[in-house]
Amino acid sequence: MKSSSRSLSLLVLGAALMGGCEAEQTTTPTSETPVLPTDDLRTIDSRSTISCFTSGMEPAVLSLINQRRATGAVCGGVAKLPVPPLTLNSQLGCTALAHARDMAANSFLGYNSLNGATPLRRITAYGYTPLSYAEENVAAGYSTPEAVVEAWMANAHDCNNIMNPAHIHVGIGHATVQGSTFSYWAQDFGRP
Repeated sequence: MKSSSRSLSLLVLGAALMGGCEAEQTTTPTSETPVLPTDDLRTIDSRSTISCFTSGMEPAVLSLINQRRATGAVCGGVAKLPVPPLTLNSQLGCTALAHARDMAANSFLGYNSLNGATPLRRITAYGYTPLSYAEENVAAGYSTPEAVVEAWMANAHDCNNIMNPAHIHVGIGHATVQGSTFSYWAQDFGRP
């Protein structure tokens, strides 16, 4: 499958496929395992639990995007000044991971889940309430944090999402197709 990258600007970004993250946390990832609701996941038993930071790649992606934010970037030919670093947020992390896993399980790349869940629905299900708006980047086919960040920075819209000074939080999700190294990524940004 060809590697691709897309992003979506929204007035508010969306609700979670899997619930249970606690009230807003903006510290380092934890080992908490939220319970998945039954209404949004067709293929996962409602008694299952997951960690919202599972791949080990989230800190590397965060470091890479914060390096880009610290030095500035050119997004679609427009220079972007340096901006403050982002902080991992567990609610956005749960949202991003749920969406990455959904895309991997169902072999699609997009913002809306095949069951109709929008980014807004996913993000608000985790209790994250953006002050004004939030945004999402998705990608497929990149097996390393370096490769996916490079792809996002090469896409004007994704780059603008990463360099947006209004964002203070990010959630990063990574999932692979079972039995392969093909990866799906989701990155959700916001400001409460």
